[in-house]
Order: sequence, then structure tokens, then C-alpha cells
Amino acid sequence: MTMNLATLVVLGFGGAVLIGIVAGYRDVRQNWDASSIFVCLGAWLLIGPSTFVQFTSGTQVLETDLSVTVIVRDPRFAQVTQVATFGLAFLSLAVLAVGVMNSRKLWPPLLGIVLIIGLQHATSWYLGVSSVLDVRLLALSAFALAAATLPRGKGARAGIAVVGISIVLVSSVVTLVNPDAALKSCRDDKCGPLGYLFFGAATGENPLGLLLASTLPAIYLATRSRARWLCLGGVLATVWITGSRTALFASAIVVSVAVLSSWRRTGDGNLWRPVIGIATAGALAGALLPTIGLEPGAFTGRAYLWDLAIERMHGFWLFGHGGLEWGRLVDTGVLQRAQAYAVHNQWLDLLYTGGLVGVSILMAVLAFAWRDSEASPSVKAFLFLPVIYTGFLERLWSFGVLDVWGWLSIATLLALGGTSEKAETSDGGYVRRPTRSKA
Repeated sequence: MTMNLATLVVLGFGGAVLIGIVAGYRDVRQNWDASSIFVCLGAWLLIGPSTFVQFTSGTQVLETDLSVTVIVRDPRFAQVTQVATFGLAFLSLAVLAVGVMNSRKLWPPLLGIVLIIGLQHATSWYLGVSSVLDVRLLALSAFALAAATLPRGKGARAGIAVVGISIVLVSSVVTLVNPDAALKSCRDDKCGPLGYLFFGAATGENPLGLLLASTLPAIYLATRSRARWLCLGGVLATVWITGSRTALFASAIVVSVAVLSSWRRTGDGNLWRPVIGIATAGALAGALLPTIGLEPGAFTGRAYLWDLAIERMHGFWLFGHGGLEWGRLVDTGVLQRAQAYAVHNQWLDLLYTGGLVGVSILMAVLAFAWRDSEASPSVKAFLFLPVIYTGFLERLWSFGVLDVWGWLSIATLLALGGTSEKAETSDGGYVRRPTRSKA
């Protein structure tokens, strides 16, 4: 397919999403609150530097004579990232200050996330790969603290949904303005259906596909009727053309659950057990996958990374290696640059970076957040499907480095919802709980 034709296809998907969000404006608007704004601004402060690169020179991926991958970005990328980091810190501290002045209680699960960030930061510092006052991790901690003061539930979901939709729209604009940056030549091991790898507003097909996949549950819950299916279809189609197989797999699971369950017709009582079953089975399979003794080349070399991570865990089972040590293995030639951002399995990555202590804290955080939310079990399980089903081969949540995946973990917890006198139904609506009469 020619680049011009591929550009038209991308614009078509973007147009479908644009029509969907216009049609669903009222759905999103009625749930819009401080959490929505905070989630959107936080996401774009973290995505913005990559989008800046795509609008300018784009990302150049080169192979040296020694088969080493070299990624070349716009030299201004570091400066833009630094500005965005300080912007995120300023936003977070301002929101936190307002929350404190209004005597808002801090939500314990997000305080637990701050504890995990602090644990991984301390470990990174102890191993000599981070400074005591690492501005990026301090900004991530401030973001989690600020989120702990905000309302939870529908507003955060509306924010995540708008993030996903806006990424598709901005990616369409990037494709129109700088197609050479948005549409990259296929690699030997991977190609998209258009004959290109689609980077869009991100600097890789995997980051774009995974990020869009992570927003699908929120898009479903935040919109209704035709708007819902236009937005879901446009985002799913964009994931498909990225060439990211893991993102497409997870997206297909999410959309299939949304379509086949027919939530509005079946009612929550008939639905929550199958959805929780799908989520639980996926989590167990993902956690066990790195331990079953695969050949090193399995899953495009991921099995080698899993074996390496497990081997390096000896002596570090309690607190892990922190969030930055894995990336430093590039300097010793153990890893290639493309492998350095994560262990490529969500559960093993959590263990590697936070150890048993970090995993235990996270399990306590999730248990408390689940019990504290009065959303239906199906809504809560549905929100976790992307991280579960990308977690087989990628890492969608992180706590030891400031990136969009750290934002996603905090935003997802914020989207779970809080306690109220109304119980949330499986399609994102509410029904009032019966109150007991006083004798």
C-alpha cells in the first residue's frame, strides 16, 4: 500500500473517532470533573515530548554493523521532557495544595502507590543508578499524592477515554503533517496490515498500540449508544494498524467482552462471574508464563529476558532491583536498547523492580481499592483487562520510572470509583442502594 493511501486509511479511522466523540460529548461532559482534567493533563505532559518529536524530525531507528539498534531522536527531546516533568510536578503540587486546603482525605490505595514508588526509588539509589533527589520520581510521587485527593470513578474514566480518543486524533494529524515519522518501514519480524508500522503520536508502534488498548474499557464505560461503538471501533482499528500484536490481542479481548456480554441486556447478576473469571485466568496465565521453561527465542526473544530476570533475582528477592537497573544492562552489552525498557512481562517486572515487598504492597493496594469501590464487580474487572492481557508479553504499569505507564497505574486506580450511596451497574450507570429504615 502506498503511503498516501495508508494516510487516507489513518485519517478515516481518526474521522470515525471524531464523529464518535462529538456524538458522545454529552455522555462525557456529564461526568467531567477535576479528576478528568487532572488525568488528561497528566497524560499529555508525559506523551507530549514524544508527540513533539513526531511532529518535527521523527524517530530514526538504525542498525549498526554489529546488529546493535540505535534510536536517534530530535536533540530537543531531552529539554522538552525536562520541561514536561517540571510541569507535571507543578500541576501535582497545585492540586495537592488545593486538596489539603479543602481538608480532603487522602485515599489509602494511592498512598500505597507512593510507598511502592519510594521503595523502588530507594533501591535504585542504593544500587547507584539514581540520585537521592531524582526529580522524575519525585514528580511521579507528587502525581500519585495529588490523585489521592481527587474524586474517583466516572470522572477519571471520562479523562482516560478522552486521552485515548485524543491520541487517535493527534496521530491522524501527525500522519497528515509528517507521514514519514508516523508510518515507518516494516521490520523483518513485524509489519502492520497497511504495509507499515504505525507510530502516530508515539515513538514506536508498541507504545502507541498499548496505550490505546489501555483506554478501551474507559471509552466503553464513558460513552453510550452509537458514540460508544464509533469510538471503540476507531480506536481498535488504530491499534490494528500499529502492528503491535500484543496490543491487538488485548484490545480484541476487551472489545469482545464488551460486545458479547451485552451488558445492558443481561444485567450485572449474570455477568460479573464470567468477567472476573476471564480476568483471573489471564492474570494467572501471565504470571506463570515466564516460569515454564521455554526456549530462549520463544515469543520473539522474550523468554531469554525472563530467564535473565529470574537469574538476576537471586539475592534481590526481598526488595528487587528498583525501576532503573534493568535499563543499565545495555551498557554492559547484556541487553539491546529495544529490550531495555522492561522485563516484558507485567508480573515478573513488578517482582524484578519491587521484590516481594513491592508485590505485597501492590496486592494490598488492589485489595483495598476493590473493596472500597462500590462499582459492580464486572466494571472493576473490566478496567483491569488491558493490564492483564498485555501483561503476558509487556509491562503496562510501572512505579520506578516516570513515564506514561506510571500515569496509567494511578489513573486506573482512580477510575475504579469510590464509596457512595449509589451502586454502579455493569454498563457504568448507577442504581440507588436501598437504605435501611431506622426502627
